[in-house]
Amino acid sequence: MNEKEVSIPLQTSGLLIKSFRITLTNIRMYPLTSNLVEQPMKEFLTSIDDLLKTFSYIAISEMDGKIFINSQEYRSEDSTLNSHIKFLVQFFVQSGIKSITFKQAATSEEIKTVLLALVTKKPKMSTRDIVKQVLKEKNITNIAIDEV
Repeated sequence: MNEKEVSIPLQTSGLLIKSFRITLTNIRMYPLTSNLVEQPMKEFLTSIDDLLKTFSYIAISEMDGKIFINSQEYRSEDSTLNSHIKFLVQFFVQSGIKSITFKQAATSEEIKTVLLALVTKKPKMSTRDIVKQVLKEKNITNIAIDEV
């Protein structure tokens, strides 16, 4: 079976969306060593790792106010998950980033580095530019911004 034919289970997508959103929120407010950062980050890393066992890449993207995971729109009837989706849509729009792609060879350290870059603020630099700069400086080739 072709990986394009395999859909990501809703529960797995939900955990990925939830842990991504909570990690991005908490990493701004708490020290990296705080359990409030470590736990959702661990869940996010586990979700990515589990999905990369089936898919050659995982792309989280925003288009027209919707969140997609590997070109599959993520929708939920759950109001809490919908709040996570709305947050991520807003985050993508404000950051100027359309998609984040994690390839199979991406390491936990590379993912953590990119997560930190996603919440870094610098004068006169967009989040997109900050992340692109970090990817280049750290020679991270298994995570991409705006490439699917």
